[in-house]
Amino acid sequence: MHFEPLQGPVKPGQYIDLTYYAKGGMGEIYLAKDSVNGHDVAIKILFVNDMHELKLLKSESEIALQLNHPNIIRTYYAGEGEINGKMFFYIVMYYAKSGNFSKLFDGQKELLSIGDATRFMLDIARGLSEAHKLIIHRDLKPLNILVGDDGRLMICDFGLARLVDAQTRSNSFKGSGTLLYMSPECFISGANSILMDIYSLGIIFFQILTFKVPYNGSSWEELRSKHLFDSLPKILDIRKDVPVKLVEIIEKMTSKKPQDRYSSVLEVIKALETIHINEKITVPNNEILIEANKAISIKSQQALEESKRLEVEAEFRKLRGHMQIQLLQGYKEVIDNLNTSLEREKIIYKFVSPTIMSITFMNRKVDIHFFGEIPIQNAREHYAGNARRAYGGVMSPVGTVGGFLEKDGVLCIGRAGIAQDYGRSFERVWSYNLLWKRISDEDIYGYWDTVWFEDTLNAGHFHQHYAMNIPEFYREYEIGRERVIHNKAMHMRHHGVDDINELLKILVIRR
Repeated sequence: MHFEPLQGPVKPGQYIDLTYYAKGGMGEIYLAKDSVNGHDVAIKILFVNDMHELKLLKSESEIALQLNHPNIIRTYYAGEGEINGKMFFYIVMYYAKSGNFSKLFDGQKELLSIGDATRFMLDIARGLSEAHKLIIHRDLKPLNILVGDDGRLMICDFGLARLVDAQTRSNSFKGSGTLLYMSPECFISGANSILMDIYSLGIIFFQILTFKVPYNGSSWEELRSKHLFDSLPKILDIRKDVPVKLVEIIEKMTSKKPQDRYSSVLEVIKALETIHINEKITVPNNEILIEANKAISIKSQQALEESKRLEVEAEFRKLRGHMQIQLLQGYKEVIDNLNTSLEREKIIYKFVSPTIMSITFMNRKVDIHFFGEIPIQNAREHYAGNARRAYGGVMSPVGTVGGFLEKDGVLCIGRAGIAQDYGRSFERVWSYNLLWKRISDEDIYGYWDTVWFEDTLNAGHFHQHYAMNIPEFYREYEIGRERVIHNKAMHMRHHGVDDINELLKILVIRR
């Protein structure tokens, strides 16, 4: 796109000969000449849709214009214009001919010396510490770090930046950062904090030392899991010459919990400066330091594994609750449909909780509920323990062939039936069990089965269609799936409208 000369701080049309250079994260970069002093400049041009976006860009550029530090890209001017009926905003900056810092990792074959690595780290940290007096960057990465003519590094692209005292997310045009460098709290919508930048800075430091990013993934979900729960790869396994103190600095910067990181970049700088003194590394490794670092890493890994376990359990509980609600909604829909034809009495349903339903008709009652969180994979041990406490021993072991509860992917067990005393499993109450099954991890939602039992020695009676309570259900399910000759027969089918209608028919028939 051809742009006419743009307004500058000294005169209209100060920036001339605009030439397209590259696509930026939030706009396009053009090279131009400052006609006042003859310097080359870089101009970022961003098209905006409305005045609200324009106001946001103006407020953020005002902060960038105030930043003046050797390790922050210099912003000379910001303005607005219109071309072909479209509004645009532009920011005029120092032109770094050497490009961005990420090119180092593409072109450099040998790892940096520890002295060069820490020098680069200090450059970025000093720039960020200055920026934090006014803003949080929120998108630190090598692409947003430029190499000056004298070799120093300069932070740029404050397009996602947010005022330090802001408590909510900016309404800028992008998300909350770049996945490879994003802090764990960014993945869970944490409030803005300089600690986000400290985490991203630690990831960059890891990359400076190893030329690798610690976490890779093909999706948002995979990278989220790694940033939240995977330990940082061991730097000393990649290169042995890194001082343990530097490893510890990076480990602390990239702690999963924000409160475990350094509280400011200034603290990071002070720690780095104890290592990097006059280009010399002053902290040698020894066996005690290396072993101490390993012990700390093991403890951290154990904490992360526990956090991951708790999150997996929480996600499973949410999914299970969703599936239970969906099942009960099926009963509600059938009842609502029947009630459209009933005038004198209605079938009444009540959700005692989101996952417990009570259905009544003329003083008769059906309950639908789900059993608590008893780990199904421990069904045999659980049944045996209850049997020993109740009867002094186990008459018949659960699952002599089986473990069918696990093989069938049973995740949740419920019961629906005419409400009576549930204290004993073998009460002859018309009812059935509900089983939520999921055969594979890919089958996220799974399906519901209906299971019921009948006494083979006393068949034919109305109430020979009943459910079992926990833990006896475990044993009878295993026996039923093994097809062992037994005094109870187990029947199973996919749960559907027929099961709902059958239960309601039992509810309304007077016997």
